[in-house]
Amino acid sequence: MTTVDRADAAPRVRDHSAKRRWVGQSIRRVEDPKFLLGRGGYIADRITPGTLHAAVLRSPHPHARITGFDVAAAQAAPGVHAVITGAQAAQLCDPMPDFGPDPTKHTWRCLAAEKVRYVGEGVAVVVADSRYLAEDALELIEVGYEPLPAVVDPERALDAGAPLVHEALESNCAYERSFDFGDVDRDFAEADLVIRDQLRWHRSGGQPLETVGAIADYDPGTGGFVIETNTLSFTSYLFMVAAALKWEGGYVWACKNYDGDVQSDTVAQGYGSLGLMTSVLMTPDGNTVEAEAAHGTVTRHYREHQKGKETSTNSIASIFAWTRGLSHRAKLDNNDPLARFAATLEKVCVDTVEAGFMTKDLALLVGAEQRWLSTTGFLDKVAENLTKAMAA
Repeated sequence: MTTVDRADAAPRVRDHSAKRRWVGQSIRRVEDPKFLLGRGGYIADRITPGTLHAAVLRSPHPHARITGFDVAAAQAAPGVHAVITGAQAAQLCDPMPDFGPDPTKHTWRCLAAEKVRYVGEGVAVVVADSRYLAEDALELIEVGYEPLPAVVDPERALDAGAPLVHEALESNCAYERSFDFGDVDRDFAEADLVIRDQLRWHRSGGQPLETVGAIADYDPGTGGFVIETNTLSFTSYLFMVAAALKWEGGYVWACKNYDGDVQSDTVAQGYGSLGLMTSVLMTPDGNTVEAEAAHGTVTRHYREHQKGKETSTNSIASIFAWTRGLSHRAKLDNNDPLARFAATLEKVCVDTVEAGFMTKDLALLVGAEQRWLSTTGFLDKVAENLTKAMAA
């Protein structure tokens, strides 16, 4: 038996010095023309006759207690079907999943019921025949507020006696976490230069062509409820909305983003292809890793596959999801052959594309003359190259 002290062994370093034709290079964008020509898909394009529109009344105060509502005038306005306040929403819906520091002490609602905690927090919703009528009705709602002291500086918010945004949490600290990898104290002690600084994350925000929106369609005959949304976090809605709905019996939930301005396919294409997106998450102790492929374009390919038709689906993200998991397993088990296999397979995927063998999504980025392989054809080529690489 050979024993290797991995603490003294140099970590593996990948060599990225080789000249690449496409990987890591600027590529021709293919997602822009439809937007420049006005052919993108947006919420307004998917509205059908009979669709009701919702508008949200938002707080003008950064911190205030809600003392009362008068919605009579809004309810009587033309075209209004419903006016829902935060207190009513709390009766109609269960709390949403809480991602705060202590979910056992805090309840997160879709609308503020007792007090508002930031300018713009929703306090009521109007549902009407059109967005214009819903907006008009919002102006008829009267809300009573009792202003409370606000905190506008994150450092002062941590001071003793600072106004609490969430009283039940007994602190304004929303998130605190330390990440330590390796011998931190030793590395600092042996460093030639140590820089100490205090960094502030300045205010910033994305400016999409349209803001986040959704269209909900409930079928009372089947009990099916479908929501189409343009948010990149569409997978979160799967459990966030389902958990908040008060429904009796079982149901099937489907939630997917449409071909709009800020959909995941478009963002991914800006970096090449959604077939190249693999996310890796690690627990603070470094023992548990989750790797997954962010495939959102494969649905239509699968439908074609069901018809018996050939497809050209990029499988690289799925392969890397497996290899990242295998690589971490190898690290935990000190399994060098497994680590070599995972690293070799990843390199083979990149080298196969660099050699001109790729699926259609990547071929479109290279140019009209670039030939492409089918789904199985690409996997066969990767398997062929992997066999050669492992035998070398």
